[in-house]
Amino acid sequence: MLPSPLLSARNLAIGFSPKQTLARDLSLDLLPGEIIFLLGRNGVGKSTLLRTLAGLRAPLSGTISYGSQEIESLSAKAKAKYRAVLFPTQLKSPTRVRELVSLGRLPYADWSGQISRHDQEEIDRSLLAVGCGDWNDRWVDQLSDGEKQRVLLAKTIAQGTSILLLDEPTAFIDLPQRMELAKVLKRWARQAGRGVILSTHDLDLAMATADQIWILESGGSWTSGIPEELAMSGTLGRVFESPEATIDRATGRLIWCQTGGPTVTVIGHGPWHDWTIRALIRAGYQIHDRSEVVIRVGSSLEGASPWSLSIGLQTEDIRSLAELLRVLNQKHPA
Repeated sequence: MLPSPLLSARNLAIGFSPKQTLARDLSLDLLPGEIIFLLGRNGVGKSTLLRTLAGLRAPLSGTISYGSQEIESLSAKAKAKYRAVLFPTQLKSPTRVRELVSLGRLPYADWSGQISRHDQEEIDRSLLAVGCGDWNDRWVDQLSDGEKQRVLLAKTIAQGTSILLLDEPTAFIDLPQRMELAKVLKRWARQAGRGVILSTHDLDLAMATADQIWILESGGSWTSGIPEELAMSGTLGRVFESPEATIDRATGRLIWCQTGGPTVTVIGHGPWHDWTIRALIRAGYQIHDRSEVVIRVGSSLEGASPWSLSIGLQTEDIRSLAELLRVLNQKHPA
């Protein structure tokens, strides 16, 4: 039996007015322990959906509940104890990091605005969670964009809510830190039975991390499912493919399509076979099962010549992938 949702919406319509409806008939649930990635092309309404779920924008129709409470019945302070939100912002604050993160505890302050020792402990935990445990006295204005984003995420986590709604939280963060923060959020959700919904354009991160993916499509269509099913069903391809890019159903990755270029056949298996194909596509070649140009790839880099290139009756041993691309470009240019 599934646990009760932390957040649920029924028959939800979102947009700016009845004549500017972005999506309708949305019914969705966020369960304890889940991290959900919201995907879609620009302009389909991802930010509007998050703002509506946060109670910052009224739905055009339908209901939203936090637990058993419909959000229409909740005050702003009560909402702040159920959910925390993070939207893109230009952060310019002449304060120190701990002062900024402590603002996340304001919903719990007493009548004089003071926070307790427990609140201070929550601030410590949130700073540690995003890798900023020793940043207390750093000035926010002196942080990089990525560092500011991590501090804002710490402030959001410090709010201590059961629901996090995050709009592009990894936008200014480099690749290793994106993966680390995604793991932090997943661990945070799992350990405390909380839930996370975040929007992103990072398909690879969503495929590697999400418990579910929600996809908003132009025209208001709505699809949801686990990453693997969305990839295998062709849903990701339908939404994100273009004449320039396609979805690899084996990995869920978006890869560049080269059309009209010369063909090559690649024979082999293992990681170097896969990376050779990626390099060839990037260089402008089409992969074909019957071409006069044949590349054979060894299963490892052990040995003198992991690659061999055959054009017609001539075969040449190649020592590196970079050399393969140079020789191929000379004899069979893209």
